[in-house]
Amino acid sequence: MKKKTKFYLIICLILIFAVFIIAEIGLRALGFSGSDSKPKLNISVEPGNKYFKKDSILGYTHLPGVFFVTLNDNYTFITSHLDNTLRVTHPISDDSLFIDFPKIWMMGGSITHGWSINDSETFPWLVQDHFYNDYEIMNFGVSGYGTIHSLLQILQALETQKKPEKIIIFYASFHDMRNTFSARRKKAVTSMNFLGPLTQPYASIDDNNKLQIHNIDTVVYEEFLLANKLAVVNFLENVYLYFDGKFSNDKEITKAILLRINEICKENNIEFIVAGIFPDQETLDMLDYCDSNNINILDISVPKSKEYVNLPHDGHPSPLANKIYSERIINYIKKSKNKN
Repeated sequence: MKKKTKFYLIICLILIFAVFIIAEIGLRALGFSGSDSKPKLNISVEPGNKYFKKDSILGYTHLPGVFFVTLNDNYTFITSHLDNTLRVTHPISDDSLFIDFPKIWMMGGSITHGWSINDSETFPWLVQDHFYNDYEIMNFGVSGYGTIHSLLQILQALETQKKPEKIIIFYASFHDMRNTFSARRKKAVTSMNFLGPLTQPYASIDDNNKLQIHNIDTVVYEEFLLANKLAVVNFLENVYLYFDGKFSNDKEITKAILLRINEICKENNIEFIVAGIFPDQETLDMLDYCDSNNINILDISVPKSKEYVNLPHDGHPSPLANKIYSERIINYIKKSKNKN
């Protein structure tokens, strides 16, 4: 009996190994391979080749200063960050003109920040240019930020800065995984650590259905063993990451964050707007949720079309897309102003 058991065990192991080899060959024939743990973009930053600095609350923020960022096709764009780390929305020499103006805080990720385009091409700059005698537009956008960052920024800024008249959060459905710091998001952030230390706050909902905010000091993602060598293992890891996101409660957590921001704005008599900035159904669904909870909404998204993307240099919105964003925001602000 023992010999027969050993025989069956050996046969099973041989079959498993054969299936593994066949799957490996098949996946490679379909174009799959081991994972590439190196950053996909060859980005250089001058000066210093660093773009971010560590922040104990937000995880990381921009480094202050003027930076020349070059992407892997030798395309260079210029970003200017103030001493408070926010991206400029007007010439710094004009700062004194805006001291007494009502403020509009614009918050979001890399699209709000304007990654891959110059300062004057970003939609916060264009909105500021239109309302040069009416408002000061403040661009809180940072690449990689989610809605959890906007909440933390608001809590922090209300303690140190003049209360704004309006807060606009630019939301996209892919921000949800940033708010919970899912395994897929952790892997993506880990690969970008070469631009500076990217620690990440995240949120959860406790047993009493209350929002909880957490922070971690380091971002580490451990790949599946041999995922960088074997297509099968890399494929299985991607399946795991897909289902990890699919069955998470990240959308519910995003809703809880937005409701908390809405409470803060009501307490401080601030107009709060959630603006959809990505053309997918999940983003629209979140806007519908906000609308049903008496949160002002605005859809500024543009179609997924090549003229609205900064190709061939980068996959972020083009200057044309930012121009359209700005026009829709300007129209909203004008209507809101007329109502008041």
